[in-house]
Amino acid sequence: MADDRAQARPTKPEIEIAVLDAGLDDADWPVGFDKVVHRLSEVRATGARISLSEADIDEWEWNAQAITLSSAATQRLLAALPGDSELADSVRQMKKMHEQLKWGNPIGLSLYTRGFLVSLRGEPLYGGVFLEAVSERRVDVPVFRTSLVDGRVVFHVLPVHLPFLMVDPGSADHDVTIDHVAPEARDDWQMAKMMWRRAYGPDAVRIRHTLFDARLHAALQQSGKLSTR
Repeated sequence: MADDRAQARPTKPEIEIAVLDAGLDDADWPVGFDKVVHRLSEVRATGARISLSEADIDEWEWNAQAITLSSAATQRLLAALPGDSELADSVRQMKKMHEQLKWGNPIGLSLYTRGFLVSLRGEPLYGGVFLEAVSERRVDVPVFRTSLVDGRVVFHVLPVHLPFLMVDPGSADHDVTIDHVAPEARDDWQMAKMMWRRAYGPDAVRIRHTLFDARLHAALQQSGKLSTR
């Protein structure tokens, strides 16, 4: 009987992406990377809006740091999104404006400035915020962008906020191209091209090492979710 109970006991996921209600608009939001991880770990201990594991991931494209959720996980995330009444006034106003301009997507807009925490076997690796590309905030912690591809959510991980860019040009050995730029900024993408300098700043370089943690790479490889194309 004891063996049966042990087998039935749920196991913690190897990899967890926790979407949290604490975020950039909280009064006690810390600025530095280390403080963010500590603060979001405290919030995660009290619960998450949604927790995603390796089972919810179809592919983690390592070089581009693009995390594609499964169709089922996408639907779970959609169901867990905060409603307008749960949004801060500033976020609600921004969301309304972006929707009118057809910028971004409903998922990223609803999660704007909310926190996330990436953990491996219960150990927090890094945390940060969801932030839309067209934002002038200076944020020196990791950022999740969101997009919808073939009905599935993709999280694009950037080491710091790089205005107008959807992906991190520092994770590839080339300059910024139009493919790095959010669709709503592509008419003036040469201005966005200037953002690559910050991608190689000291904060971005230091945090990028954490994003490319070898232990996370090994866990993804073992789970069959790693892609290096």
